Amino acid sequence: MKNDHRPDNLDPSNILFGFAWPLAALASITHRISGVILLVAIGFGLYALDLSLSSEQGFESISGLINTPLGCSSHGDVWLLWHIILLPGLSTCCWILDTVKV
Repeated sequence: MKNDHRPDNLDPSNILFGFAWPLAALASITHRISGVILLVAIGFGLYALDLSLSSEQGFESISGLINTPLGCSSHGDVWLLWHIILLPGLSTCCWILDTVKV
């Protein structure tokens, strides 16, 4: 007789929705995803800054892109991610550095 307490029927499609995820795990996953989005957005922002400062035509093309509904939406998303990810991260780093005794 097998004395094993592992689940017998673990369906791969049941891994994501088969059990309740802890709140800390969900927060960690969404924090990582939003960090990756912010990293990509910062890269695009630097490219857009370089393009807009290189010539008047580059500035006009970036201005036209930002004035579209998608451009306004992405600008708001980057602003939101900046305040959700980067600023709390910086405050946490400052808190950690304040508690470390050198």
